[in-house]
Amino acid sequence: MSYSDPSNPYSSPPSAAGGPNAGWYPQVTPISGMDYMRMVTYVFDNPNWLMNIVLVALCSLIPIVGAIVVLGYQYEVVVALLANQGTRYPDFDFGRFVDYLMRGLWPFFWCYWLARVPFCLFCVCSGWEARRAKTFKWQSE
Repeated sequence: MSYSDPSNPYSSPPSAAGGPNAGWYPQVTPISGMDYMRMVTYVFDNPNWLMNIVLVALCSLIPIVGAIVVLGYQYEVVVALLANQGTRYPDFDFGRFVDYLMRGLWPFFWCYWLARVPFCLFCVCSGWEARRAKTFKWQSE
């Protein structure tokens, strides 16, 4: 992404049409139909597809941080898919490791904590059921 101030990577990108976020999202044309095989063949559209898969697999071996980096790279691929109309996705670059890490940090954080809510509800409900079953008196016939 290109920013208006190279010394400040956290500055907002310049807007194209006057609004505060006018130039932020790429222009997307609607699709006419659904191509289901595209999700399988999209990986092979890049000439460096094998190296991308190997680097993402190596990165995913790093505990916790690797998953965050892979999630950040997936978001880069989605943005490239929207911006380039699905022509080519960017190569995985270890030089952008921290960029991928920062990009995937918030989605990972929210997925982590949102998964805890159903887990806690399950633990509370199963504990309540176990306590209720323990105090249940079996009636003899």
